[in-house]
Amino acid sequence: MRAVVTTALLLLGASCEGMASLGGGQAEAVAAPTPSTRSAPTAASPAVPPTVLPAPERPEVLLPVERLQLLPFEVRVKRLAAAVELPANDAVFSALRARATDLGAHDFANGVAPDLAWTAGRIATWVEAVLPVCADARVRSRYANWSTSLDAFALKAWGRAATNEDRTDVVPTPGLTDAEAWRATCVSLLSSVELLTP
Repeated sequence: MRAVVTTALLLLGASCEGMASLGGGQAEAVAAPTPSTRSAPTAASPAVPPTVLPAPERPEVLLPVERLQLLPFEVRVKRLAAAVELPANDAVFSALRARATDLGAHDFANGVAPDLAWTAGRIATWVEAVLPVCADARVRSRYANWSTSLDAFALKAWGRAATNEDRTDVVPTPGLTDAEAWRATCVSLLSSVELLTP
């Protein structure tokens, strides 16, 4: 520790020797040590380039589901409606609206403040409430085959193109019928964190 402090003091002293800036753009020479106290000049050593260490890889940060913050309820419904190309006041969203306070919506008349935490209970409620959306014939006809219509969904729901990882996620689960696989994929896409959070 003493060696570190000594080195720091020597570096500080060396940086102070020479010119000191004053206010108003003037400069004044700072007195250097007297020749009697300075060691004899030595030949300058060749400049050594500084060592640049590679930046460490950024670790992937995964928040627990409970730490995720949802968009306000009405914004979530509007995003959902845009994703399936239906008006936000369509009757297909009535199950969602009936559970609005359970899904974190505010009800100031009854003293209920908004709660935007994405809890396990809220996830289950949301999934249950979007089942009628995925059962709607208009949604099924619009996205008849997820493997071919995922790009259109991604643009409407997430505002970006679908990635290879997205396509991997919609591979049908073995053992399900086509209808069951389609509905399971629909529910997972309409419950995606990217759709429901900022």
